[in-house]
Amino acid sequence: MAVHNYDLVIVGAGSGNMLPVEEFAGWRVAVVESGRFGGTCLNRGCIPSKMLVHTADVARTVRHAGQFGIKAKWAGADWPAIRERVFGRIDPLHEQAVAYRREGSIDVFLGEARFEAPKALRVGDDEIHAERFVLAAGSRPRIPRVDGLAGVAYLTSDTVMRLDRLPKSMAVLGGGYIAAEMSHIFGSLGTKITIVERGECLLARHDADIRARFTELYRERFDLRLGATAKRVSATRKGVHLDLVATSGAQAAECEVLLVAVGRVPNSDRLGVGAAGIETDEHGHVVTDDTYQTNVPGIWALGDLANHFQLKHMANAEPGWSTTTCSTPAGRGGQHFRRCHRRYSPTRRSPRPVPPSRNCKTLGGPMSWPPIPTVTRPTAGRWRTPPAL
Repeated sequence: MAVHNYDLVIVGAGSGNMLPVEEFAGWRVAVVESGRFGGTCLNRGCIPSKMLVHTADVARTVRHAGQFGIKAKWAGADWPAIRERVFGRIDPLHEQAVAYRREGSIDVFLGEARFEAPKALRVGDDEIHAERFVLAAGSRPRIPRVDGLAGVAYLTSDTVMRLDRLPKSMAVLGGGYIAAEMSHIFGSLGTKITIVERGECLLARHDADIRARFTELYRERFDLRLGATAKRVSATRKGVHLDLVATSGAQAAECEVLLVAVGRVPNSDRLGVGAAGIETDEHGHVVTDDTYQTNVPGIWALGDLANHFQLKHMANAEPGWSTTTCSTPAGRGGQHFRRCHRRYSPTRRSPRPVPPSRNCKTLGGPMSWPPIPTVTRPTAGRWRTPPAL
């Protein structure tokens, strides 16, 4: 077993890949990634889904062009070409990003990471030690306990966008934003969609008027089974059979493929944070203070791993404060952060405009993003913006 020692180790190369900036010049830095650089958003989330949503919008425009006096005929979708347009652009970025980091004298470890002790991480045959860790290992699709599900080749948001061919029919478990997006994408391209949602409306976390209207529009397009849950699923010759329990009684549904989209869970269990003494909440999110530091000094956490607000732009903003707090002598970064909180409280009626600060970085190279204003966590239902440093 090879043993490595670093000043800083970043676990997760999604938003975590934005951390290596000039504040760490001269440090020994390593990045650990279990999948592909870019994380969920780039490879199996926001970016490919929005590219496919646009394709779906184009398909619906063609279908309804007659409403605008345009003569157009829907002749079907070339799914392999659609998929290649998306992932043909995305997939090459991983190797480019790995090469870019290694050329910048940053070590890259590709493999599943797991803590063996505080400040000791195991990745394959490598044991990694560091004074500071930043954990940005993200989240994954939650798999519900449904009888027979393990015996069915179900899909999740990780896999559904890479299907080899367009299915004739799809059942979707869940009624949140992922279920809504995938239903729109595949339904617009010709797949028959059945949505199974335990609530009485879709997008349950949105405002009442929005979710009511959204549910009404989707009812016009798809087969909605609201107030229903899957009791049992089983494989059939043509696909999957679902036995449902609904408020109106027992129901059944048939589909070629089954998509499970019932939420996401943080990857703290896979990371083995308990072995490092890192505390988690009842949902598995890593608990942090206002500086994103965990209960273990020298270990910070950000993004989906620690935040109940699973928003990419928020995760992109958090590395700026992690940079500030972990690149300063012990305690100084956190004290500065808290001073910013006290000075710029949410009770100020006219918060000072904040120009892009030195913490709003672009990395350059193949994995760069536009500068993103640094923001703190929402407190008491409001946002607080720190001043430029």
